[in-house]
Amino acid sequence: MTKLFFCLLGIAASAMSAAQVVQPTQPSQAQANVPHLTGGVGQEELAQLAEQATGYNVKILFAERDGAFITGVKATIRGADGKPLLQVASGGPLLFAKLPPGSYEIEATHEGVSQVRRLSIGAKGRLETTLRW
Repeated sequence: MTKLFFCLLGIAASAMSAAQVVQPTQPSQAQANVPHLTGGVGQEELAQLAEQATGYNVKILFAERDGAFITGVKATIRGADGKPLLQVASGGPLLFAKLPPGSYEIEATHEGVSQVRRLSIGAKGRLETTLRW
């Protein structure tokens, strides 16, 4: 009976994770014009995110110095004028965004430690960067 219970529990968990689809986070007023995706926890979600992220020209990976992925990073992307365009807590190690060509700044905070990086986005291609703590 116990084996059957755990077997059924495993099947239910697999079905629930297979049904999950990575979706853009709910936009706040600061991010209403910035399409973005965040996630990448587990192989299935990573594959779904890769499919959905085509056309996004910014890819940011959050990781420990040893390479371990980080989730829950608070990230703010600001335009050249310093105003926040996107504010999000990452739902996984990856953050994808669609931004027009130009200069931007990302500030990302993990466990109270912030990093700031300047981004320059061209008219073609995808900017990829990794922030490590």
